Amino acid sequence: MFISSSLVRRDRGGWLAIVAGLIINCISPAAEAQNPPCDPSKVIGADGCANCHVSESASWKRTPHFQTFEQLSQNPRAKEISQKLGLRSIKRSEVCLDCHFTTQESDGRLKPIAGVSCESCHGAAKDWVNVHNQYLSRSGNKEGETLEQAQVRFHKSTQLGMNNTQNLY
Repeated sequence: MFISSSLVRRDRGGWLAIVAGLIINCISPAAEAQNPPCDPSKVIGADGCANCHVSESASWKRTPHFQTFEQLSQNPRAKEISQKLGLRSIKRSEVCLDCHFTTQESDGRLKPIAGVSCESCHGAAKDWVNVHNQYLSRSGNKEGETLEQAQVRFHKSTQLGMNNTQNLY
């Protein structure tokens, strides 16, 4: 995949790298083997992340990824595509759910709970969120944590299934 350096310079928010990584994960069989799709039975939901990641959550709420949950099923182009695919509902078809929504398992069924959200990229958090939130500083808070302690915590989180979005490739 080739990304123009002029595009990278204009991409001040870093979204281009994130999108490029998602595209690679979607089209590469090897990437799928390394990073399985988000397991709906282990999704905690964006609210669980927003408790600590307040500014990230606020930024996400201004993106099309957040708006997808409410707006995609009302979009005329999306309705046209779903009709051509013979789908009854955008929010009930796995063809749409897998990429455009964050789903959670409820009574054995997939339920869309948000648009593309935290766990869509970082992985379903149930197995790693407690380690991710357990700061290793003496005070038990982020401000007192050393860089080395943060790296240990991050490494443990990735071993438990958190996707390392700082290393998309």
